[in-house]
Amino acid sequence: MLEQALEIYDCYNAKIQQLENRIDSYLKDYERELEILDSIPGIDQITASVVLAEVSVDMSQLPTVGQLSYWAGLCPGNHESAGKKRSSRIRHGNAYLKKSLCQAVFAARRQKGSTIN
Repeated sequence: MLEQALEIYDCYNAKIQQLENRIDSYLKDYERELEILDSIPGIDQITASVVLAEVSVDMSQLPTVGQLSYWAGLCPGNHESAGKKRSSRIRHGNAYLKKSLCQAVFAARRQKGSTIN
């Protein structure tokens, strides 16, 4: 049984390696963009590739930071009337981008000397 489990494990590892090679071949055209994103604290190569895959390099669709954060689901609502603040939940947005960016913030916060609260 252990031998069968090892064969299955090796098979899955081979499939994962094939997919990673395929992703790397697609990302070769965007080395400069990946390098720029990788220079941001908390963002590694995987997070940068997720951002490129979900947002793209053509920023004409989302020209402002507010539009991008709203589309990613990271922009809380501001429901305030007569000094009373109501619900400010964030919307669903793009799940893959949202998770990746949240993980990047958590990683940046853990870095020594971080100014992120």
